[in-house]
Amino acid sequence: MFKKVRKIIPIIVVSAALFLGGFLAFWLNLPAENSTRIENAEGRGIVVFTGGSKRIQEAFHQLQEGFEGPVLITGVDEVVSEDMLLHDVPKNVHSQITLDYTAMTTRDNVAATKRWADMENLNDLVVITSSYHMPRSLLVLKQGGWRGTIYAAAVEPDYLPFTFLLREYVKFLLAFVHII
Repeated sequence: MFKKVRKIIPIIVVSAALFLGGFLAFWLNLPAENSTRIENAEGRGIVVFTGGSKRIQEAFHQLQEGFEGPVLITGVDEVVSEDMLLHDVPKNVHSQITLDYTAMTTRDNVAATKRWADMENLNDLVVITSSYHMPRSLLVLKQGGWRGTIYAAAVEPDYLPFTFLLREYVKFLLAFVHII
């Protein structure tokens, strides 16, 4: 029995080292918050993957800064009305904003994004989501068949517990192998 355990220990140690090394690389390569003005371009739209703080506010900030393209906010909770969500947004930009209530997961966000981008004839997407969620969002967009240009516009949450970041890394790994 001890011989079997001795054979397994190196596998466990190497696996743990690879996992921790991968997590460290994931953490160190998270995109920094980017609140620069998004330039207008034909065929460019903004998509917001909801689920964390500051994401929707960043899209509204871009509209206030003069972004003229369409905006999709996907994964809106069904209890949130359009009036509730857009109450601080000038009425003249409401027509640029589409709300999606169907997405429950990142893959659902991607499906909704692709449908919307096809309807809007978009080639470029500016993805607004939290920095910790950006790697998985971009991965799933590419896995989902998005062939256009993707620009990442990350926002930093006010608070990010270590356990939450670790959980997002595991979700990234699971998405990488198409489990989630």
